[in-house]
Amino acid sequence: MGSVVFQAASGGSTSIVGTNTASAYSINVPASNGVLVVSDSATGATSLPAGTTAERPVSAVAGQFRFNTTTGSTEFYNGTTWTNTNPYTLTYPVEYLLVAGGGGSGGSNAGLQSAGGGGGGGGCLTGFSKVVTAGTTYTIVVGAGGAAGPTAGSNTTALSLTALGGGYGANPQISTGAPGGAGGSGGGASISSGVSDSGGAGTTGQGFAGGQSGTGSQYNGGGGGGSASSCIGNPSQGMVNGGNGIRTNIRNSTEYFGGGGAGGTAGSGGLGGGANAVQGGQGLAGTVNTGGGASGSSGYTGSGGGFTGIGAAGGSGIVIISYQSETQKATGGTVTSYTSGGFTWWVHTFTSSGSFVA
Repeated sequence: MGSVVFQAASGGSTSIVGTNTASAYSINVPASNGVLVVSDSATGATSLPAGTTAERPVSAVAGQFRFNTTTGSTEFYNGTTWTNTNPYTLTYPVEYLLVAGGGGSGGSNAGLQSAGGGGGGGGCLTGFSKVVTAGTTYTIVVGAGGAAGPTAGSNTTALSLTALGGGYGANPQISTGAPGGAGGSGGGASISSGVSDSGGAGTTGQGFAGGQSGTGSQYNGGGGGGSASSCIGNPSQGMVNGGNGIRTNIRNSTEYFGGGGAGGTAGSGGLGGGANAVQGGQGLAGTVNTGGGASGSSGYTGSGGGFTGIGAAGGSGIVIISYQSETQKATGGTVTSYTSGGFTWWVHTFTSSGSFVA
């Protein structure tokens, strides 16, 4: 039968009154409401304006009504936000990974043959069934790495969840070591003139404690930073490694995030952005957008000399959100997709703060 399109003239409106075999009808199209399409059939149907989330009116007016091809549902503008009207498509599950900023590392003092603790990896949160509401905007905050000196990493927040920043690696004090700072994962302790201390506490479900610094020898390094999977330390050999971070394939490849930084003097950073130690030198920064902890600075040069350093900064965090759908549902971040087992997955990666519109 086809269809008839009625459009209001500029500055006015169009009214049509008539009858069909079922009942009388009346159509009024105000100029402010745009286009209305009415099916020319015995049963009758109306086709709404349709478009993607990105194609919503720039200056929406309360009461406007449309079909969103991104979410597959009708929606209306209530004067503040677009609201999904279909109760069967209001929500859908997403997989997520939140990684906070890694902790900054401790420095060293040449006169004390000291070594700073490694920064803790940023706290990590991951899950597979977080439910989001279509059309809703979720604020994403990606935590910065802690500064050298040292400072704990900043928190990362998304989807009403918070991953805590990695604890700082301790700075040597005048005559004793110092404890690492608490955080998502704990920072490592420092050593000074042969005196050690304990690592900082981690947070249950996000990371582990930092490593204790070596004892009985001025050559042992500060404690390695804790991480989301483990904290590894072996001070008896003069090496305190950062713990490996969390392992994930949320982007369809194996990756690690939230590794702890190595203690000063010797040792390796944990997988997931943790920095390696540099003997007799400045600590190294954690890798950006991994939540990796920085490595501690080392005062021991290996030749009887000394080095004074201030430590290094932790790596910034990251947020990754993924969902299964034939078409892209959400916007925000850097969007990629992959196919696995016959299903398409959409991945939104945030390396800085922004918004996820479900």
